[in-house]
Amino acid sequence: MHAPRPIIIVTGANSGVGFGICHRLLVQLSQKHPRDAQPQFKSLSSKDIHLDDASAETYDGLTLIMACRNEKKALSARRKLLRLLDEHIEQERLRPGYDGHAEQFRENLEINFHHVNMASMRTIFAFGDEISQKYPYVSHLICNAGAAFWKGVDKLLAVHAIATKGLSHAITLPPYKLQHTGVKSADGLGATWQNNVFGHYTMHRYLQPLFASYARQFSRPGRVIWMSSLEAQPWYDEDDWQLFKTDHSYEGSKYQIDLIASKLAKRSLEAKGEADAVRHYLVHPGVVHSNMTNGMIFFFFDMCKVILFYIARWLGSPNHTITPYESAVSATHFALVSILAVPTSLLGFAHVRSSSSTLWDDSLPTMGMYPKGLQSAQMSKAAEEKGAFVPLKFSSVTDRRGRDLVHALPVLEWEEHEKESERLIDQCESLYQQFLKAETTGKSELDD
Repeated sequence: MHAPRPIIIVTGANSGVGFGICHRLLVQLSQKHPRDAQPQFKSLSSKDIHLDDASAETYDGLTLIMACRNEKKALSARRKLLRLLDEHIEQERLRPGYDGHAEQFRENLEINFHHVNMASMRTIFAFGDEISQKYPYVSHLICNAGAAFWKGVDKLLAVHAIATKGLSHAITLPPYKLQHTGVKSADGLGATWQNNVFGHYTMHRYLQPLFASYARQFSRPGRVIWMSSLEAQPWYDEDDWQLFKTDHSYEGSKYQIDLIASKLAKRSLEAKGEADAVRHYLVHPGVVHSNMTNGMIFFFFDMCKVILFYIARWLGSPNHTITPYESAVSATHFALVSILAVPTSLLGFAHVRSSSSTLWDDSLPTMGMYPKGLQSAQMSKAAEEKGAFVPLKFSSVTDRRGRDLVHALPVLEWEEHEKESERLIDQCESLYQQFLKAETTGKSELDD
């Protein structure tokens, strides 16, 4: 039985992790039984066996919306995606027992570009209007686009980090990347904050009627997948919520995504009726070689960085996914897997490849890299044991050979910052309503 044909929006789709997500979606959905749609977690409780019963679905087509700033780059990326898919289909044809599914999927595939700039509210509203006019529903929004205003590397601090923390730690959570402070968007908001946080909050809110249409038509919720980062940490003052003053605005914006996505996930699980039209998932891509740090270091050192990433992976770091395709596994998994197969706790679930260790056990090596990571993990464990909600952050990881899979972490310092998650959503919602009112008023004046 075919699943409803998805209409998936990927922001920042023309390069880096966004391109990897698009590429991976095409490869996976062109297979009758996508590997990324298979459950990656198992329940440790005999009372909770629904993960084992969750079957993967087959998709006979896809509408993929590339939401990007630059049309030329997006159309070039679209051509590359189609070429990569056609090459994959040629390989599928040679496989014994090939059933023609890949070619059927290719016939029912649409890849469309729609312009949006996450740092411009006007273009986000225009994007939402275009999508509403052209498509009957939206099934998925993958909030991937991101920005950071780098200005260089503190070389002495980099050497010190490697000497004191070790290579793998230093290139997983680098404290030595220098960022500009006080950068404003054209809308007068914190530029990093608007690009990474508020732009996506606005987009998901403005598209809610299309998610509701999907839920009504197919009796299943849509999905918003929030792309965070391993570098997400609360390195900012709560009063500086637009991240003007901090010199860690990128890390701060990703931590705000952790908080907002976690709170929205909790609300969606508790919601009934129309409010249950969307589920929220928090993922991160691991450590990826992409163009995001272009201009921060010279080409030669950029190549050295990639070599160091592979060395770290060979030494046993699971977090160095390196390529955009491997880094996309957490996003595509939660786009395609049955909602029944999503784990709801760290202690009650394990990875399917694990014989006995829980998700909490598996998270400790990575959590131990953060200054308060192990303390935070212990607090999450204690909270779960008392029956409290503990949000999960799903990780793209690889083994030494580069085979990708999905792991889970507790959200760092959630117990300390849960109230802040409420405030952030309230602040985003208030600001969203202000811009929406101005947009609506402007349209009314034009109509008059």
